[in-house]
Amino acid sequence: MFKDMWPQFVKSMTARLENIASHIDVIIIKLFTIVLIIVVGRILIWLILKISKKALFNKRVEQAEKISHKKLESIFSLTQSVVKFLVWFFVIVAVLDQIGISANSLLATAGIGGVALAFGAQDLVKDVVSGGFLFIESQYEIGDLVKVADVMGTVQGINMRNTEIKAYTGEVIIIPNGAIGTVINYSKGNNLAIMDVGIAYEEDIQNAAESILNTAKEYKAAHDYVVGEPQYAGVISLGDSDVTLRVVMEVKPTMQFQTQRDMLQAIKENFDKEKIEIPYPRRVLINK
Repeated sequence: MFKDMWPQFVKSMTARLENIASHIDVIIIKLFTIVLIIVVGRILIWLILKISKKALFNKRVEQAEKISHKKLESIFSLTQSVVKFLVWFFVIVAVLDQIGISANSLLATAGIGGVALAFGAQDLVKDVVSGGFLFIESQYEIGDLVKVADVMGTVQGINMRNTEIKAYTGEVIIIPNGAIGTVINYSKGNNLAIMDVGIAYEEDIQNAAESILNTAKEYKAAHDYVVGEPQYAGVISLGDSDVTLRVVMEVKPTMQFQTQRDMLQAIKENFDKEKIEIPYPRRVLINK
């Protein structure tokens, strides 16, 4: 009986192996095609972005650099995002077609699940639309110092969905464009460096004011990013133990923080030289 079954078994296994071999050829061809599609997609992205970047920056040179470098970087960043999205979309459609899922079937499925997807994609649509308006209105550009969504830092990237902010402590924070409300841009124009300095009630206000103003003028002479003459604003408050004086200096974009730090140190050093007292909490012990 076994001898009778053996030829049938061999014949069956041979047919199966031949069937598998024929399918392996098809699978290998399809895998090769998929890899080729992905490679072509990556090359296409690289080529489009290279041509776009060259065209953008050549245009800046032709226009005698009227377009700022930051503006071009922002345009290129958004272009990069759009190109990657479109190319990878067509790559995915082509790959799905290779594994037997046609674009028509995909669109039909999307039509059936359109309502569900609409609810799920609300945030995505909001982010993309908000990103478009942010770019069109030029609220900020790459390299600008901004404060958005309670995050302060330098804009590192702008794309369709989000904005990358690098905080002063070094971390990169990704903020969805739809979550951006009020934008404070410190790079759009000149800023004001405001220094408030407290002196003791016993000190002469005029003398202290002259010392602060002289310090500001010396600082201006040594730093070209200070615009205009320093302005003494006067007494702004009377505290429990001090009189607060204010001096204001107009500086170039994003330099107000450096100016404030340097000026406060210089004012303290000059106060020490001129024996002008800055009040601080003290404890007096009385022995009975």
